[in-house]
Parts: sequence; structure tokens; C-alpha cells
Amino acid sequence: MTPVRSARSAIAALLVVLLPAGLFSTTALAASAEYSEAEIGQIGEQAIHILGGNANVISRWVVPVQYALVADAPDEHFEKDVVKVFTEIQSLTDLSIHHNKAQSIQSYLQQIKNTAPHQLVRCTDGEPCINFPVVISDIAAMRNIAREIPLRPVYQEALQHNDAICFFAPYQRASAIFQALVFVNNTSDAALIRTCLNEEIYQAFGLFNDYTGSDWFSFNNRVQEKQITSIDKALLQTVYEFSPGAPAFAVAQKLIKSLQ
Repeated sequence: MTPVRSARSAIAALLVVLLPAGLFSTTALAASAEYSEAEIGQIGEQAIHILGGNANVISRWVVPVQYALVADAPDEHFEKDVVKVFTEIQSLTDLSIHHNKAQSIQSYLQQIKNTAPHQLVRCTDGEPCINFPVVISDIAAMRNIAREIPLRPVYQEALQHNDAICFFAPYQRASAIFQALVFVNNTSDAALIRTCLNEEIYQAFGLFNDYTGSDWFSFNNRVQEKQITSIDKALLQTVYEFSPGAPAFAVAQKLIKSLQ
């Protein structure tokens, strides 16, 4: 559901270059019992697009993740959903992921106001803090947070519309993610809030782009209730077998081999 950050035509051009080398050749994509050759080709193409948010190289976390739900009167069911998503991601990535106690909007605002101007909270080794806030609030509260942190213009623009649903904002140096923020509008219905939590948290771990209309990935720009797919999980797991800055096509190649 997050704005696409690279052109689909660029991905198509990359595939044209790679096809003669056999990356998506008939031999490499021999149909399996579960996926046909054509389907595996689609998955490979779409995976490259989803990973192509940083000049067609992958981005991934390299530091421990410390997350917390940030909300006024947080719903315990939503907090359980958040914990479930991060626990699942930890099992797929082997990252160090720590759950911090839920905080109110005001408490979190006070924390970021006490840091250097326009910075998220900086985490140091051994010190509990939040480098991945999951904000469930109305637009007004998120605007207050956005005034205190560095937020890209595309997200600042989204917050000018009262019907903004959800987004994730990663912070990285080169291809190494060191902080992220997820916003979910609490005026949405419960099913859509859960969908947003699943998708936006997953995408903040390096699956930056949506592929419009995809039947394989949940990151498909469809605003509807849905679940993270097995292909989503397989792609995330494959990303974390590589170093930051690895070519997206190499990750896609390993993914499709795992599906055969």
C-alpha cells in the first residue's frame, strides 16, 4: 500500500538484459509440481520490482530492532498482532528483535523532542529504546509526530489528506536500514488495520515496492483485507541471506530456485 519508488519499465529493461544470460531461462525455470515455468517467471520479475527501491540493490536491517506500539489507549488485540508480525519476521531473518512496552502518543513525542532536532531516537548497545515505532493513531496525532522527525516529502504529503490509510518510512545509510516507522490510521476498520500492520511492517524490512495487481505478493496496491503470502515470506527470508547492497536480481534468482 506504500507508494512505489521505482519505475516498472526499469525493471522490465533489466530483465531484458538478464534473460540472455540465462537468469530466467527455460533451464533455470523448469516447472515444479507447484508452479509452472510462466508463474515462476512472474514471481521472479515481481520480486525484482519489489526489491528495487534502491537502484535495484537490496536494503536490509543490520542493527538490532527495538519496536513498540505507539498509540493512545492501545488495543491489546492490535498489540498482539504487532508482536505476532515481528515474531514471524524474526524467525525468517534471524535478526535480533526486541519488544518494548507500548507507549502513548504524548510519551513518544516527548522522547523524540528530547533528541537532536528532527531525529528519531538513537539506540545504543545495551540501552532499551525504540528504533521502530508502530504508530496507530489519527492523522492529527501523526502530524504532530511528523513535525519532530525527518519524514520524506511523499509521506508528509500523504499526511495532508485525512483519508491516508497507512505507510512505512525506512531510514537507511546506503543500503543498511537502521530505523523505521509505521503509521496506521486508527479510523480504519479493524480488518484493514491488521492488514496494514502486516504489510507495512514486512515492507519496512526491505520489501520496499508494491507490484500493482500481483497475485503472488500481498504488496500489490490493493486496499483490502488480505494476509501475508508464502511468497512474501520466502522473499523476505531470501533477502536476509544476502548483505545490504546485493543485486536484487541475485536475490530473485535464489528465491525462484527455492520454489522449484
